[in-house]
Amino acid sequence: MILSSEIKQLIAFRFGREIEYSKDCEALARSIYNHCNERVGITTLKRLYGFAKEIGEPRLSTLNIIASYVGVSDWESLKSGAGLRLQIDRTNLILMKEQPGQAWNEFIDIFQLNQELHYSLQTGNIDINKVVRLCDEFGVYPQIFPFLIGMVQLASNEKNHSFFTILFELPNVFDQKKHSPYNMYYLGQSIGMAFRKDRQLINAVMNEILDNNNARSFVVEWFVDEDFLDGYYGEMILTLVQKRVDKFLKLFIHIMLYKRALMMKNMKEAEKFYKKIRNAKIEDDIHEILMGRYLAVQFLNVENRKEYLELIDTVNSFIRKRDLRHVIAFVFYLCKELILQERKKAFQDVMKNIDVFLSNHKMPELFHWEKRVLNGIDLLKCLYLLGCKKKQEAKELYLKVDPRKFEIFHISQMQKVYERVHEEVMR
Repeated sequence: MILSSEIKQLIAFRFGREIEYSKDCEALARSIYNHCNERVGITTLKRLYGFAKEIGEPRLSTLNIIASYVGVSDWESLKSGAGLRLQIDRTNLILMKEQPGQAWNEFIDIFQLNQELHYSLQTGNIDINKVVRLCDEFGVYPQIFPFLIGMVQLASNEKNHSFFTILFELPNVFDQKKHSPYNMYYLGQSIGMAFRKDRQLINAVMNEILDNNNARSFVVEWFVDEDFLDGYYGEMILTLVQKRVDKFLKLFIHIMLYKRALMMKNMKEAEKFYKKIRNAKIEDDIHEILMGRYLAVQFLNVENRKEYLELIDTVNSFIRKRDLRHVIAFVFYLCKELILQERKKAFQDVMKNIDVFLSNHKMPELFHWEKRVLNGIDLLKCLYLLGCKKKQEAKELYLKVDPRKFEIFHISQMQKVYERVHEEVMR
């Protein structure tokens, strides 16, 4: 049995390119395992693509795995086109209309994104007008994100600054009501990495893009490059402070500039921004990450025991009101800063309460970004256990921490913590 051309197109879209050679089946097998946690043999895939001699029919369980890989419930639904659902990054996209054949036609239309990306990669040129048209036509679909991530990487490599000036104006892409935050996150990471490696790029486009509301959102939500607060990212924040922004964005800017001043050992500047942070009015709908950052600054400047205990109560109250996913992010950004600024007592007291909270709640299935954050929390917990004189527990947990999975934009900070834990648990 050889797969139909339509199913091969579905697999190619999920895989990122067409399977043209026998050796491509090795990479495809790894991709299937990474996405489905199920194995399909390399030889089996070669037979399904006609690269190897057929020996009987493949097992239904194997075909069901392939269906799952492209986001369809089972092989029969995939084969017939009935009930086709393409699921990418946990965003459900219903492609199926009343007639099954329309699902294939609509998918083939979306496949234009991949074709345009591959053409651009081969030529090194980006047709900006065509990108705008494709976003206008397909920007509501989650498949627009791998397409744009590829374009961002190409524009960065080719130093195509004009692409970045129109990026945040692309139609449909930045509508957060239509898209998963995880798609936004991965696009933001790609944009941030492009800015990080090309100083000329950021100098050329910074003022122009920061006049755009979509760009402002990305700067504070999707690529907060803490490792470069004393570099390009700090300059972006200094530019942003001159813009008219809402109260939450203003608080974020002041916190970043406070941290930047600490990094640069400018205590006068740090004091100036701390006064602004202290006078900020905190409301119930504040984002959990921003709240973690805000409380970290407050702990760094606490003046007496009464204020200290009030802050501990605020932490406990906040985690009781939020679901576990939000608590994980809040904890990480609060405790990371306490450790980096050597506030050991505050860190131990906060982690003690957090440890009890987490042990009493069942961990939900986590997304990729959340797994990175939890990996960071585990590292921080190692320090907490060491502070409790539980070296063996700390060592066991440390061995489970993956230093390659820290959040990319504060990896240098976390690497310092990792080395510190390593030194303590291994001696």
